Amino acid sequence: MDKEELLGSAADRVKNGTEESRYQVVKDLSQLNSPRAIPFLMEAVGDESYRVREEALQGICSFPSEVVFPWLGAFLRNHDNANLRNAAIEAFPRYGTEATISRKTTRRFIIPRPPVYELEPKLKKIDLPAIILTGDEDAPCLEPSIFMKRNMANSGLVVFPNK
Repeated sequence: MDKEELLGSAADRVKNGTEESRYQVVKDLSQLNSPRAIPFLMEAVGDESYRVREEALQGICSFPSEVVFPWLGAFLRNHDNANLRNAAIEAFPRYGTEATISRKTTRRFIIPRPPVYELEPKLKKIDLPAIILTGDEDAPCLEPSIFMKRNMANSGLVVFPNK
């Protein structure tokens, strides 16, 4: 399939089909090295399959930060798809020092979320099994993690030691 054919059919192929076919089209798009592939790769980082998401993320990270960072910033603000938020969090460090999150970025993307302590009534309503993970030296997350464990009836807490 040539470049134009691939780009022409990419929208449908990234959204539909088996995991293997979605993976293959994302892999092909990643190898195109064309800015026209970026929207399709960005959509694929929200895929249900880790394999598809990882391939899309690798393709995205082959583009310059000035092209990719606006997309990733939008992913950080996406409240509907955790895979998109996680992809952004995974992508930024791949750009090294270019990705240092500034105070302005933190205020714009991270601070607008309510503190976990304000979510107590909602946490108490969650009856799905949940596991809360944190590190023993991740001080800002220890107390919120314990709070979540205490307020979610069917949850567990795992604290990983520093090695």
